[in-house]
Amino acid sequence: MQHDTDVPLGVRIDSSIAHFSRATLCWLGIAVLFMAGLARLAIIPFSVFEYSDGLHDVSTHEWFFLILTALLLWRYWIHCSYFSATVWTRLTRVFLFIGGFFFIEIAFYFTSVIGGLDANLSFDQALTNADANFWLEVFSWVGLCLVLYLASPSGVRQGQNNEDEIPVVHAEASATGSHSKEQF
Repeated sequence: MQHDTDVPLGVRIDSSIAHFSRATLCWLGIAVLFMAGLARLAIIPFSVFEYSDGLHDVSTHEWFFLILTALLLWRYWIHCSYFSATVWTRLTRVFLFIGGFFFIEIAFYFTSVIGGLDANLSFDQALTNADANFWLEVFSWVGLCLVLYLASPSGVRQGQNNEDEIPVVHAEASATGSHSKEQF
């Protein structure tokens, strides 16, 4: 970080401390999101096999969402390969997205618990009610699939001259067999 020589030493020190603090908070936030994403993916087997009954424990909608999650993870990996993402980028991107959604899930769970407490349930009953809420489980699965879909990198590959070219075939041109390109 370069400073002008006419800036007082106290201002330069204060500016450096502020810059260091912002960078530290940014990295701390990224680390928390990454760890939350790891935790959310680690919770999936425990939520699917919650009664320790093996494959008999898995309901129809859980089978559907497990297969959809596997397909979306495969799609994510293919998109990352297409855009030449490194392995580290592939892992961090998906975990950051899932971690962000995990905090939204936690907020909905606590809202359900608070709603149970407002309905004059005891704290244990409110927790049990929130755990057994079918719609929270569906929200969790749909949200996870949506996050996996949105986490995939998207963009237009750039050509040799660093300009995005999208071929457009006009009705008149297609009749004669010639194609034209327009730049957007």
